[in-house]
Amino acid sequence: MGYTLEELVGIFHDNFKSLRFIVPRNARSAATLMAFSCESILMGPRATLGPFDPQLGRSTYSYLQGFERAKEELADKGADAFAKFLANYDMAFLELCRQAEDFARRLAKEWLSKYMFPEKPTDHPDIKSIVDYFADASIHQSHSRAINRETCMEKGLKIKKLEDDPILDRLVTSLVNQYHMLFDHTTMYKIYETMYAPGRARLWPVDHMKDA
Repeated sequence: MGYTLEELVGIFHDNFKSLRFIVPRNARSAATLMAFSCESILMGPRATLGPFDPQLGRSTYSYLQGFERAKEELADKGADAFAKFLANYDMAFLELCRQAEDFARRLAKEWLSKYMFPEKPTDHPDIKSIVDYFADASIHQSHSRAINRETCMEKGLKIKKLEDDPILDRLVTSLVNQYHMLFDHTTMYKIYETMYAPGRARLWPVDHMKDA
């Protein structure tokens, strides 16, 4: 997830001098992390972001936390007990979990510092506070936890209220409703617009998935 996300953000900034993300409803996990790479985020009144703790088929936090808890519980039972525990624990996956968490935090700090807060270095307390909150699974207890607009503002993100621009708000609401109707009630699963045909969208039905 992280490397693909990094590539997408690079493409966005290679093609546009200024970026803002519009979140009319929900932008969780990788979408939250991606939103950190813009100058500001427009959020609807019921829009939410979410924790971006990595998921490698399972929660990296849970796997790492389980290892640390086992170390504590087995500390008084001797080396043999801990050795038996290690024999059944995937140490390579443990290292992947650590790398994934470090990488997600690094991307968040770099993007916030470079795009949303260009006047602040990556080690600035404000940036550290934002990253610590959104990356800490122990705070949220669930990867699906919704973080509302007011909390995002309180934590220091540059948030603008979508309804403050009534015209844009109506256009975004209309577009989102159309997308939901398209994907929920037709066989379409992908829609995109290219620079070669502005204003015209290409629709892909499920029957064409093998060719996409």
